[in-house]
Amino acid sequence: RYCALIGVIGTAAGTWVKIFSVQPDLFWLGFLGQTVVFVSQIFILSLPPKIASVWFGPNEVSTACSIGVFGTQLGTAMSFILPPLMVRNHENLDDIGRDLSHLFYGVCAFITPIVLLVFFFFKAEPEIPPSIAQAKLRRDKVDFTTKEFLGSYKSLLTNKPFLVLTMAYGINIGVFAGVCTILNQFILAYFPNAEKDAGTIGLLLVVIGMIGVIVFGFILDKTKKYKEVTIGLFVMTTLGIGAFMIALETYSKLLVYVSACSFGFFQNAYYAAGFEFGVELSFPQPESSSSGILISMSQIYGVIFTLLLGKLLGKFGAFWALALMVAFLSVGCIITVFIPNRLLRQEALGNVPEKGQFLPKDKNRR
Repeated sequence: RYCALIGVIGTAAGTWVKIFSVQPDLFWLGFLGQTVVFVSQIFILSLPPKIASVWFGPNEVSTACSIGVFGTQLGTAMSFILPPLMVRNHENLDDIGRDLSHLFYGVCAFITPIVLLVFFFFKAEPEIPPSIAQAKLRRDKVDFTTKEFLGSYKSLLTNKPFLVLTMAYGINIGVFAGVCTILNQFILAYFPNAEKDAGTIGLLLVVIGMIGVIVFGFILDKTKKYKEVTIGLFVMTTLGIGAFMIALETYSKLLVYVSACSFGFFQNAYYAAGFEFGVELSFPQPESSSSGILISMSQIYGVIFTLLLGKLLGKFGAFWALALMVAFLSVGCIITVFIPNRLLRQEALGNVPEKGQFLPKDKNRR
């Protein structure tokens, strides 16, 4: 709850700061406000798996996490739509300033009520634990001191299966971040003056991806096949990038749109599935800690792949730049195959029997 409050209050504060920056000589103030918003984002991005585990039962947790990720993707989708519509390129700087003011006031009008909703209505946890695993965690709960915080991260950073997943997760999300960042350049390399198409494709990548997030969250809740689903999504993401690379070579906008949508559908679904698989591998460590490490690694890889794609695109062209991304994703697929399929959270719930044993019926387990 404290992380959620810090995140929304910081986002609101940074947005209000930007309102006062709409002057040609106050760019530094706008940059400061944006920096506050960016730092606040850190407190929000790792929340979905934590909230899902604390508030939802074992047959709902993956879907709940997916809906949380869906929210972050929805915000990204809106960022493709609203700013270009609200802020036009005028010759008169005062007109641009007026458009920016409208945009900033609009965001403030949206985020400020959310701060009040989180403060007054968002509780830290439900009165009754939603699962056996959460009940055990509450029973053994102690004050989370600095020593325990460091101990949690030490446990995560010495957990070999989780570290392997972290590497694979960073590759997958990093490639997506790099491709999306330079998407405009990829499209323009084959279709001059197609800036509008590049924006539309970027929007579709996210919107179609949101559907994939919900679909595979539901599948995970029904099957509990975390490793299998993660591998399948990784393979399909790799094929999607390969199809996008080939579609560009055909100079067919239709194929480019279709391949980009396919890539977005499976890659965005991996975003949430990787969170859930990480929680399974690292239980009973806090979900926010495991997801925080996954996000940090994906950000590092995202910077690396963005810089690498920019260099390769300028020197060798879009085809070979994307071909290298396919190679990296293939390595990620292979790495994921070797992750032990140990579902510690499901074991705590009694959903994974010991060898030679059978699960009790639901009534007896309750």
